[in-house]
Amino acid sequence: MNRRKFVESLALLPAFYLIPHQLLAKTVSYVARPGTNQININELGARSSPEAGTSSFDNRDIIQKAIDMCESKFHQSGVRWSIYIPQGIFYVSATTYIEESTKSQVGICSLILKSNIIITGPGTIKLMDHQYGKGAFFRMLGSYRGNKNNLSNVDIEQITLDGNASNQTA
Repeated sequence: MNRRKFVESLALLPAFYLIPHQLLAKTVSYVARPGTNQININELGARSSPEAGTSSFDNRDIIQKAIDMCESKFHQSGVRWSIYIPQGIFYVSATTYIEESTKSQVGICSLILKSNIIITGPGTIKLMDHQYGKGAFFRMLGSYRGNKNNLSNVDIEQITLDGNASNQTA
């Protein structure tokens, strides 16, 4: 088989790799299933409950990476991509987000939404226990502010967002 035919045949095979959580800080290359514009968070290394140890496994970085990837793919192609949240409970932590360009605090939230994305699937994104204190203003989904960063064209379909209020500070 010549090299060109070999490369073409590789492109036709589904290329899915589980990426360890530790590697997410590095640039991640993701190849979607042929004919789809969808990123399945499990294929980026997300773990759902009731797998052993999942109640302490933080999927926040993985889901945020999928959101960022979909935004980037939209800018490259003009086509909206979706993040698929499969069946299961995916725990996320809360963090203080700082907007990169202005260095201003966005607030305490789990995920920063970006424009031109779709989040869909039968799964649940659930806040981990003890993530915010009494009187805190918390939101699971946040967005950057400003003329350049106004959020638009976002669809959230089917998924469940669970703020886990009963397991936060009284």
